[in-house]
Amino acid sequence: MSAFLEWCPMKPVFANNFELLEVFCNLVGCEPLRLAAVECLIQLAERKSGGVSEREPLLVLFQQKPLEIFLKAVSASILETEQTTSVNLQSQQSYNFLKRLSTLLLRLGTHQVLQLWGTREKPGSGEPTNFGVYLDVLLEFLKHGSICLNAETALAVPLFLEHELVRESTALRERLPTLLSVCAKLIVKPQYDSSSVNPFMAMDFLDQTEFNRFAVNYRHHVLEVFRSLVSLMPMEIAELISGCVMTVSKSPEALGQGDADAVQLFHNQCSGIQALVDVFASALSKLPRDVWPNAALLVQPLESLLLWNCTDPVIAKAKITMIESLFVFLDLAPTLLPDIIRQILAAVESANAAIAQGNYEVFNALRLKAAASLIRLCFTHSELIHRMSLLTAIYDGVQAQWALSTYRLRQYYSEALVCASRALPSLAEQQAIVVQIVQPVADILESSEVQSAISSTAALAEYIGLDQSPAQLSEERKATLSKHRHELIFAFNCLSAVARRGEAVEVSGTLCSAAWPSVQRLLPHVFACIRTLNDFSSPGASSVICAEFKKAFELTMIGKAQVLGIDISVPEFMKRVREDSLSAMQHCVNKLYEGCFTVLGHCANRFGELFYTLPNLVEEVTASTFHSYTSLPAAYLKMSIRLCLVRLLMMCPSHHFDTVVTPLLTLLFNRMNERLNMEWVQMVQRQGDLPKESPEDGLEEQLERLCQDEVVEDHMARYMLKEYLWFVGKMLPADIDPSHRRGSQSADGATAAPGPAPGPPNGSVAMEEEDEEDKTPSMDNGRFLAKHIASTPALYEALLTTCLTGLVVPDALFSNRVCAFLLTLLPKLSTFWLPDVATYPKILEPIVQSLCTHGEHAGNVTTCVQLIYVIYPLMLQANEQATQLLLSRLPGATVDKVSALKEGFCNPATKDKKKRDLIRQLLSGVIGKSTSEKHQIAVPEAHLPRVPLVGSKSMAEAEVTHHVDHILALPDLGLTSLFS
Repeated sequence: MSAFLEWCPMKPVFANNFELLEVFCNLVGCEPLRLAAVECLIQLAERKSGGVSEREPLLVLFQQKPLEIFLKAVSASILETEQTTSVNLQSQQSYNFLKRLSTLLLRLGTHQVLQLWGTREKPGSGEPTNFGVYLDVLLEFLKHGSICLNAETALAVPLFLEHELVRESTALRERLPTLLSVCAKLIVKPQYDSSSVNPFMAMDFLDQTEFNRFAVNYRHHVLEVFRSLVSLMPMEIAELISGCVMTVSKSPEALGQGDADAVQLFHNQCSGIQALVDVFASALSKLPRDVWPNAALLVQPLESLLLWNCTDPVIAKAKITMIESLFVFLDLAPTLLPDIIRQILAAVESANAAIAQGNYEVFNALRLKAAASLIRLCFTHSELIHRMSLLTAIYDGVQAQWALSTYRLRQYYSEALVCASRALPSLAEQQAIVVQIVQPVADILESSEVQSAISSTAALAEYIGLDQSPAQLSEERKATLSKHRHELIFAFNCLSAVARRGEAVEVSGTLCSAAWPSVQRLLPHVFACIRTLNDFSSPGASSVICAEFKKAFELTMIGKAQVLGIDISVPEFMKRVREDSLSAMQHCVNKLYEGCFTVLGHCANRFGELFYTLPNLVEEVTASTFHSYTSLPAAYLKMSIRLCLVRLLMMCPSHHFDTVVTPLLTLLFNRMNERLNMEWVQMVQRQGDLPKESPEDGLEEQLERLCQDEVVEDHMARYMLKEYLWFVGKMLPADIDPSHRRGSQSADGATAAPGPAPGPPNGSVAMEEEDEEDKTPSMDNGRFLAKHIASTPALYEALLTTCLTGLVVPDALFSNRVCAFLLTLLPKLSTFWLPDVATYPKILEPIVQSLCTHGEHAGNVTTCVQLIYVIYPLMLQANEQATQLLLSRLPGATVDKVSALKEGFCNPATKDKKKRDLIRQLLSGVIGKSTSEKHQIAVPEAHLPRVPLVGSKSMAEAEVTHHVDHILALPDLGLTSLFS
């Protein structure tokens, strides 16, 4: 019956005065059949298709009789489970039934009530009967001892609280205080206990590792309830937080006293309160000031925290985090600012003293958190710091701890001081501060040793220790090389922080920046370092690297594990990953790349016109970032895109499009096309040689795969394609103005010539940061760029070439991902031009080839069918007669099928599903056919070079060679006519 209900229409289910629903409800009270009956009702409750009239009868389940049956079953199950003291078959069955019954009730609420409450078709429909009783059941689920029930219910509750009509319900409003008190008990992370004290954990989780993964999401779900409650009861939540902070600050464990279990429990309490404070402050800051609670109540937790003198580093870190979250209320009590600065600097000082005595790990986390809080404070309250003359106090405190600080901590200090200096009244004063901050960086990068090191691969290998095995080095030499590596990383990271916090402002009609002169002075060293790092990927460069560090430019073991989806939190995995000399070198290379690319990205984002008028900018980027680009490791190729190129291109002012965007994008598309083709060739050559994955693979099997380079390279190839498609998606936002269609007609009938699109105001710096977290460029900036790309045919030609080539690759995941991307790309292309029908065989044949090769995968078939669904109307619009002729030549196509497809698309009454079914019928002779068959679209003037179809089975060497040759021939698709 459950399988029947999955596909049958709703009308027969509701026939005969809901007789079938009544049977199911009665069976819920019958113990042998209750679970099966609930499963059938869940099938109905999860229905989302159909209109209001079709689904509204489901609300009959909220009437008194069915709801009484559900409540009785819930009460009995809760009683049974609460009396459970051990795990046995009966307790397991009762608990499983309770979980499925909760799923039924939650689905009725989220999938039906919320969707049907006040719908457009029936605006009068409102609160269902017995809605208050239904909410009481949800509260019982939140009170239950099972955290799985708690989490599932907490996931649904915000949907009710945020619904604009449901949140006004009297029944809901009356239960908000109870909801708040129940959820307040859930914010503390529970401890794993599989004993008889909590048998639900033994039934829900196999071990503590599985529990720990669940607990992260569990707390997030509970905190989302509080986030939704903030706008409904801000006063009550503020009182709750104030009481919690005062309670923990006076606890004996606040000083780290008591036994280990009590201290650990207190750590969990502080962590939960810290998360609650963060959610409350974040949500309240987005509401109008007139709905805020009174200032005294909001400031009270901050005052309590400042009076809390704790010595335990874990608790001290939680305290600093809570203070940071409450910075948003600092304007209500500015007199607290000196105390906050004093406590942050004192936390760093005490941590440095403890580290000097050998307590590194937890105290290092404390001082890094304190320094990060100082950055945020200086960024969000720089005006207040200047008004209260506290910049000198911050500067003196930083100077006092500078010598004891690590390079990372010095980077944080530098970033904080740049933020604080932005409030100084004159540009000269700001520049004086920045010059002092950047001077240590300049001393490193402008030294003769570093300039020589970044000039060639051999010199850099010698400088950071790539040319010799550590076993051959003295301890003194090891310390020197370690210092070199850390200094280089610090220099680029610190320069990146200065660029990130710098800004370009207009003074008397001139764009200027206090940070730009210092950053510009050091940019040549950034370009030189990128060029030298990339040069290590060129053929023959590895000769300067010793055998032990041949894999220094590869991902670390942890990075590989993340690519392969291996859980790196498993203790057994971490034992296998040693911090050896190779891992340290891989980390160094990673940080050098990251620092250099981030500097360029922040310069484009923050300095605007100042950066884009840099002499020879395009030449420098080309000679550095694109040097050896086709052989660059995939992880660093991703860095170049995410951290540098996407910002550099999308932040470009419109009048620099021709000189900056066009050459760089053309180069990027062509290089990526070449690189992806190389990856596809290698994937074909590796096919059949890779070890097969199995869901039963244990940790040892996973680690064995992790150590095989071919496995990682196969995953990285897909990873690279995903990154490239993400980048192109940023370049082509969905909502492009149709008036910029290539060859579109204006109001007077004249054909508009494609020209450069308007861009952001010259020299403007977009994307102001709300806090210290930097963000990627917005779609608004990309819209200007997309319109420019529309007038540059070579860019679209290179882009389409890559996508069409990717469709016929013998990797189902690759092909499906490219096909899905084309679904968004082709409608955007049609925004700018309407090609004639001779264009479409070039697009249609790769789709047909993909259906032949990957027809056994339902996902690939669905995506390809949807793609034809998108382009078929465009084909009809271009040339109806030629389109029909073209489709009739598909393998297995008939005149009747082609005519039926046309009639279906031309008839407005035809539903989308029917249109897709007609496409499937037309392609039935193609999908999943033997790879030995030749499927060719017989239109000679539009013929795409055919690629032999390759299945998922391993291939003979001759077939591999033949297939590789054809893939290598694909880049020249003859697409120039598309853009004529």
